[in-house]
Amino acid sequence: MIINHYGYNTRTKESDMALLKLQRPVVFNQFVRPIDLWMTPLPVHRKCTITGWGSTRENGPRVNRLQEVNVTILPTDVCNQYYLGRIRSSMFCAGKDGGGADACQVRPKKIQDLDSGQRQMRAIMTESVSSCRLFTVLICLCSVSLYLCPLWSQGDSGGPLSCFTGSRYELAGLVSWGVGCGRAKRPGVYTKLQQHTPWIYDVMSDQNRVYTDDLTNKEDRCGEQQSSSCDHALGLVGLSMSQDGEVSVENVTESCPFFWPWHVSLQSNGRHYCSGALIHRHWVITAKHCNVRAKEDVVALGVHDLRFSSSQTVPVDGVFNLPQDGSFPPKSDLSLVRLSVPARFNPQVSPVCVPDEDEELDNSWHCVTIGWGAVKTTGDVDPDRLHHVGLTLVNQTTCRQKWGGLVTDSHICSHPAGSTSCMGDSGAPLFCRKHGAYFLFGVVTWGNGCCAADKPSIFTRISDYDSWITEVTEDM
Repeated sequence: MIINHYGYNTRTKESDMALLKLQRPVVFNQFVRPIDLWMTPLPVHRKCTITGWGSTRENGPRVNRLQEVNVTILPTDVCNQYYLGRIRSSMFCAGKDGGGADACQVRPKKIQDLDSGQRQMRAIMTESVSSCRLFTVLICLCSVSLYLCPLWSQGDSGGPLSCFTGSRYELAGLVSWGVGCGRAKRPGVYTKLQQHTPWIYDVMSDQNRVYTDDLTNKEDRCGEQQSSSCDHALGLVGLSMSQDGEVSVENVTESCPFFWPWHVSLQSNGRHYCSGALIHRHWVITAKHCNVRAKEDVVALGVHDLRFSSSQTVPVDGVFNLPQDGSFPPKSDLSLVRLSVPARFNPQVSPVCVPDEDEELDNSWHCVTIGWGAVKTTGDVDPDRLHHVGLTLVNQTTCRQKWGGLVTDSHICSHPAGSTSCMGDSGAPLFCRKHGAYFLFGVVTWGNGCCAADKPSIFTRISDYDSWITEVTEDM
């Protein structure tokens, strides 16, 4: 059984934890023991220990042997200065101001060499050992009854941060999030467990309680699609050229109705002119070049066929543009659109996840672009119905060879067919899926005007502007 913390926020990572109950009791021995929770205020500048199986350097390989590293608890005000106010009361930071110590930089130590106190770091005891055997809160090890883990998982997230009292180790936090690996002024951020002990005790003491996800909470979760009996397969995009030199896009198909509940239509005088992505009840992200007009344009949510009325049509209350440096093509091309009334979440309308600034795309992600409009396709695709296609990514080196200095680290490059000239829709998103959830990684910015097969499409990299998005949306 998995019991998610009721207060978990996918955007801010507050209350980033869950309880996992195993099917049978744990068997304690010299290698598996419980650990107490740290219950007193955590002293600033105290040295504590992280353990786990994460990478030992940024973007480095995963390791198979248990690792450990010592980090220093940092003041909250210093952390908030580094992370622009994103550290909440349920979090704390640990690392070094100059970098070089992080949850991804744990060093190996043989398990059999750990003393009995260090073994305690691999589990959490919140009751006596005897009762712990039947109903135990433990940290992400597969031989116990109940685990305590963060909900936000990347790398070896969920690793325990344990502090030595002088006689034994006690668990103070869980690895939650951060930026990069061991970067200067980017310490690791941890879930503060002592604030959640009432919830932990409540769950453990009520063993007969049925934990089901509340419908509203389920709808509030980002990036989750509704189940559908529709079988419109999502193919991988391709380009072909006819004998007379005309380029066609392959494998674009109509999506299942409402299969992408966060995809919205920006409209003026009843006509669609750009796509956008719903990230919050009050907020939509689109391309700046769409030139959305506050008080005039509307956002249509829960729409599949543009010829029919949407389930919700909301006027645009305000538009917030990412500052530009005047370059052309633009380095960044984003607008945040504030809705005049909050969107009503339901199976046809729900938000997509926004990646953190340290979230990197690799081959483990599966990406797709979506939109309306006339597609240069080999098949029969109705421009008024939402269509989709899988996109492959192009590495930065190859992309720069094709576009030169126009491409920066703030761009994501994809297969050429992702451009507006190929797919027919401005503001089209790049959604990528991993761990069962979709994230908005890009918004189409520019590409070749003729749908040329040798020019990658360029998307603005959303994760690079996570701080700006958080600052604008939380201030309103």
